[in-house]
Amino acid sequence: IIDARFTDNDLRMQHRDVLHELIAQALATLSKAEIREREIAARIPAGVVLTSMRCWRTSTWASAISGSRSKTPTAGIIVRRR
Repeated sequence: IIDARFTDNDLRMQHRDVLHELIAQALATLSKAEIREREIAARIPAGVVLTSMRCWRTSTWASAISGSRSKTPTAGIIVRRR
């Protein structure tokens, strides 16, 4: 079933509250594993959202930001603590 309110991104944004509610209802009865399996099957890019500190500790991310190839997660990055 195709709902005309969601046929393009502008319409999805216009009706996003309704869309979010429909998605929440559809996912409410599924486990995280079931949701992940469906994402993979549908080839939907998804993954775990890291906290900013975990991002800084992830060497791949830190290297991409700094341009460094070092295995040290924060090589070339100055981290200011508050």
